[in-house]
Amino acid sequence: MELCVLHYHYRPGGVRQVIATGLPALARAAGFTSVRLAGGEEPENAWRDELERTLHPLPVSWVVNPALGYWSETKPERAAVEQALISLASRDTVLWVHNLSVGRNFHLMRAAGQSAALWNALWVHHHDWWWDGRWQRWPEMLVQGAENLTEAVKATLLSAEKVRHFTINPQDAKLLSTWYGCHFSLVENPVLPYAVTLPQISHAKEWLRQLTGRETHWLYPCRMMRRKNVAEALLVQSWLAPEAATITTGGASSAAELPYARVLSAAAEQHGWPLFAGVCAGQPDAPSVPALIAAADAIIVTSLQEGFGLPYREAAMAGRPLFARTLPCIAGATPHCPSVPVAGAWHEVPVPKDTFDSDAEISRTALARRIAASLLPTELRMNDRVPCARDFGSLSLPAQIEVLEGDPVRTRPSRIFPPIRQSLSVCPARSCSPEHWAAQLLNSARQSAAIPSKNWAQRAPEFLSPLVLEWLRRPLLFPA
Repeated sequence: MELCVLHYHYRPGGVRQVIATGLPALARAAGFTSVRLAGGEEPENAWRDELERTLHPLPVSWVVNPALGYWSETKPERAAVEQALISLASRDTVLWVHNLSVGRNFHLMRAAGQSAALWNALWVHHHDWWWDGRWQRWPEMLVQGAENLTEAVKATLLSAEKVRHFTINPQDAKLLSTWYGCHFSLVENPVLPYAVTLPQISHAKEWLRQLTGRETHWLYPCRMMRRKNVAEALLVQSWLAPEAATITTGGASSAAELPYARVLSAAAEQHGWPLFAGVCAGQPDAPSVPALIAAADAIIVTSLQEGFGLPYREAAMAGRPLFARTLPCIAGATPHCPSVPVAGAWHEVPVPKDTFDSDAEISRTALARRIAASLLPTELRMNDRVPCARDFGSLSLPAQIEVLEGDPVRTRPSRIFPPIRQSLSVCPARSCSPEHWAAQLLNSARQSAAIPSKNWAQRAPEFLSPLVLEWLRRPLLFPA
């Protein structure tokens, strides 16, 4: 039996990490005799070679077809996408497809459902959702032939005898089980045990010192993306550890994110803020991310939106102090996972209204919000008036920069900092090991197919409206 892994691309990121971490254990546990990986572009040679090494002695093959990638980058015709997928199909193949639900290729979503009978099984692994703050995908879906919201959600949560759905956090599993009318399997992401040696940690510490000229380092394991809310990491660090450098591991994730990364980096350089962005990007000699996490004095995570929130778990496994904005989907929030203390956690960072130009912010965000709301399906159009934000994470980047330009002592909210002691539920290493994860996924794959309740798709506005309201509060989540 062959396992065919399908993802739009194998660029650095959470999905690639899940595949690299979990695939070897999954292939062994299920007894697959070969593995094929398909995507829209060539993977990095070093990553591909390492993955093949971990899968040895299984035969590994690769299929690259632009029609399987992001629709916005190549705009393939529907027939080309369908043909690309069907060419992979076999009754002796299990298709394990990742993140169709992010909506980057509606032709592929629809083709997957139509081809379900051609496979031995179709495993649909959901990491992110187009309806959760990614509404720029909706116009693309319309161009690709989506007739309405009902059809789009049906294509996303396709129902067929051979289809099995996997979600990666408890929030998604609960929402979808309620909406769909039947159980959705929760398969939390695997994490490799921390096998970083003391010499590797020492090297990473020295590398950071040479890079930053500082002795204290707060690490944010992320790419420079708007939803990562990196300016908030700078603000919190200025309150708690002004002597530290704030470091992100990755650079801009796409052309759309470049303006955000450039504006924030330019402001940091102009004002002397200790931001070192994308230290691993294009640096083959940089220490590994696990080594950097282990070498950091603290891990900080200020993201506004996550599918899984892997850095929360990585910090706990590495035993590093964690300062984090809490999110409903934080990994490991399940009853069997013990709580791990974090150094500081917050739901929001209130800032005084006079620390930024509130009139300009109201005008700026009102325009951005109207443009963003215009992307929504008709069924989800709603009043786009939102009060002027007091939470730093609900400000636009220009307003965030204005706050950072001010006196950090005056903006520091005494009721949140010094950091509160709080616990986040994080699974121990044994509960999220690749072997445990593979067994969990295979057990879920053996369950009966999910049969949705009648008219579930027509209830989309009921379930998606709260997500839309939250999205409209966060200008950093709007399309660039």
